[in-house]
Amino acid sequence: MTDLDHYKKTVDALAEILDYCTKDHNVRNHVGDWFWYPERGGKDFSKFGPVLAAARDDIKEFERRQRALSLYMQDPRCEHYILCYSALRMDGYRYQESTDLDTGKMMDSFERSGDFGDVTPLDKLALFFLLQRYLGKWGGERLTQRSIEWKAYRQLFLDTADVEVPEPFKPREWDTEKWEYRIKPRLRECIETVAAIHAKTKYNKPRKKPKIARSA
Repeated sequence: MTDLDHYKKTVDALAEILDYCTKDHNVRNHVGDWFWYPERGGKDFSKFGPVLAAARDDIKEFERRQRALSLYMQDPRCEHYILCYSALRMDGYRYQESTDLDTGKMMDSFERSGDFGDVTPLDKLALFFLLQRYLGKWGGERLTQRSIEWKAYRQLFLDTADVEVPEPFKPREWDTEKWEYRIKPRLRECIETVAAIHAKTKYNKPRKKPKIARSA
């Protein structure tokens, strides 16, 4: 049995005792009232519930971290891995629905100038997400990694690597464990990896206006 198993069993046992002392009708009916009042020599049981709840939250977070670290995946320094799971830390669909995000205008501007100018960090992060969806499974899979879309994809990672995602736009349909525990702790190294590839890539001129297809 691991230390974590012992910790979980201890928390469960203490929670069971707390429930017994505060909710069991036999205890409530046959133990003197003093038992629940510290000023009479009893215990203040109300303070134990939050402590046990916090302990259970710690257990869940530890298990979540362990799942992420034990997953069999390619080297986190792999560019595809870095870009994909960095982009998926935000729900760009929800952000797009709540704003006037104009992805076409952003991509047109990038194609002309090579940067995103005064586009806000959250707009960039949303576009980064949408490009991941497009390049990964919704129409852009066959584009060469020298395309304008891939150029924008890499640049957006570099521009948003340090951007925190507001709570309303954190994903609900997929986890962010790979970002939290495999990429974020090595973020400087990941940035260097993508920046090096970005700098040495000779990008093509697109044959048509760059676009992003949203999935249904």
